[in-house]
Amino acid sequence: MIHGTLLLVATGLCWVLIAVVISTAARRRLDLDFIQAGAALLTAAAAGGALLFQRSATIPLPLQLAVFGAGVGNYLMIKLMNAGMARGHNGAVWGITQSALVFPFTMGMLFFGVAPTVSRLAGLALILAAIVLFSFSKEKKPGTSGNWLLPTLGAFFFAGISQCCANLPSYLGAGDMPSTRRALLVQLGVLASFGVNAGLARSRWRARGTLLPLVTLGCVNIVSLFFLFYRGLNILASLGCGSIGYPVAMGSCIAGFLIYSRAILREKAGFAAAAAFLAVLSGILVISL
Repeated sequence: MIHGTLLLVATGLCWVLIAVVISTAARRRLDLDFIQAGAALLTAAAAGGALLFQRSATIPLPLQLAVFGAGVGNYLMIKLMNAGMARGHNGAVWGITQSALVFPFTMGMLFFGVAPTVSRLAGLALILAAIVLFSFSKEKKPGTSGNWLLPTLGAFFFAGISQCCANLPSYLGAGDMPSTRRALLVQLGVLASFGVNAGLARSRWRARGTLLPLVTLGCVNIVSLFFLFYRGLNILASLGCGSIGYPVAMGSCIAGFLIYSRAILREKAGFAAAAAFLAVLSGILVISL
């Protein structure tokens, strides 16, 4: 269990860099769609190349589609999170979105026999309370218009759907699906979403200034998806505690980005935001007990 937990802590710390990329794109008005698509293409190419040298059991098509759906949800999550960060407190946007860990946690209890213990229910209540507290953040970026909370809640919803889809193979007897195949399916979902959006929006790509964020996001995807995240999930699921997988990873990334937003972005944390961060981290800790 310690091995699986450490893999997920490392995953969370990698994901802090995803938040940094989104925050940077929002501040500098970079083309995040182009960044997402480029990173997905890089990751998919690496995953496809690795699969040429691997053998794996046949995975039912519905489970493969579920992982593909995780990529679609991930694309929409990042797109909406970018809109929220462009308008509001980056730490609050990230905290609300990552609180979506309540989705796979609840799914595990409702459908896959995860025991609804007092500590788990208390942790769930704390995380939901944190979302309410985050919503009271009044900070708005100067020179911006529109509500930051609505796109953030949309990002929260799609993050939850994505996490549920990503968790399904571990629960439904396909935990041995190679991490490279999962990574490929997720990135294909991202690329498909990008293609649909590009066809509908018909906007020009803006590649200027995107190389470093694109490469950073691609490398984070490769390291976390190939070597850390899915391996950690499978280890914990095999021990009957798969529901704590996302809480461990999310706790690490929420705490890490909180430090970044305070130390680098110099974002002020009012009482509501500070209480929300404390509540979500406490909830994650309690869930993991």
